[in-house]
Amino acid sequence: MATAAQNGSFEMIARRSFLIGAFSSIWAVGASAYAAEENAVIGKKGRIPFVPSADDADDRAFTKEVEKAAPKTDPRTSGFGSLQLYREATGESIAARYRFDGKIDRRAIAELSWFWRDVKDDDKALWIDPALFDFVSSVQSTMAMIHGSMLPFILTSGYRTPRHNAAIETAARNSLHMDGLAGDLKVPGYPPRSLAIAAMTFKGGGVGVYSRFTHLDVGQIRCWPYTCKQFMGDRNG
Repeated sequence: MATAAQNGSFEMIARRSFLIGAFSSIWAVGASAYAAEENAVIGKKGRIPFVPSADDADDRAFTKEVEKAAPKTDPRTSGFGSLQLYREATGESIAARYRFDGKIDRRAIAELSWFWRDVKDDDKALWIDPALFDFVSSVQSTMAMIHGSMLPFILTSGYRTPRHNAAIETAARNSLHMDGLAGDLKVPGYPPRSLAIAAMTFKGGGVGVYSRFTHLDVGQIRCWPYTCKQFMGDRNG
């Protein structure tokens, strides 16, 4: 969890981002590249080995592929963590390696935390728990191994201020988005259910499937709207 010193203001993160921008291990990837990748994936369904549907067999097949890839992609055991992200609301993109040989790069965490900011409430930001980045990185790397190349994850909602969260009618009043412990994501060419199946393999926290995105958080292990076993292809779970 972030310390009190880390939970600084938006201004601190912004200044830090500008100061370290030229020296960090992070490079920006053009939004056009992400759009091109998304179009390529969606336009060539044959490149996608499995696209899980409501069919039990599809879910189980995808689960087996995930289980093969997962042991090699967890930053907590491999010691290396990176993310490629695109921000739908702003058109921003980032590629960042935030963990080297098991050690956290605080400069990279600062950049990713800024990327995770609340773009709908005056760009307010806080330091995001690296555990969340580990969780998302695990899922992204696993899906990249299955897909055959890295797929940028599209962040639809990151940190939310209490004011912003209260304005969302369907949001949980105690949403982990307000603590920097959650993110809503989607993957070009894959349904939300695919990301959920990959995420459940790591048991990193909460996994929720919605019509257009998948919610990931590092709170208690739980799943919705189905049970965790059902996400893994067991309709009796």
